[in-house]
Amino acid sequence: MVKIEEKTTRELSGPDEIAAHLAGRYAALDADRALRPGDPVEIVSRNGMTPDMAVGNVGVLMSALPGQPWCHILTLNAVGAEMTVQVPRDNLTKRNATPAQPAP
Repeated sequence: MVKIEEKTTRELSGPDEIAAHLAGRYAALDADRALRPGDPVEIVSRNGMTPDMAVGNVGVLMSALPGQPWCHILTLNAVGAEMTVQVPRDNLTKRNATPAQPAP
């Protein structure tokens, strides 16, 4: 089999059409994601990260555009402050832990 790429051109005539186009494009891209915003993640490679970043090698995915090599995760640093870190997507895996539930 051969895979081909076809392109089309279409004029978007206003903010409503632009917004609808972007929403449709996002929905199509979002369907194939292995990692989604809010997912707990584990850092499997710390290349380029200092020891005080992402304590415990865990975080929560904040942003990851499909097809892009980089994403942002929310982590804790060595003094317990929240820290957003940009990391290569290949350095993350989905964590199989159940998030803690708030106390009643």
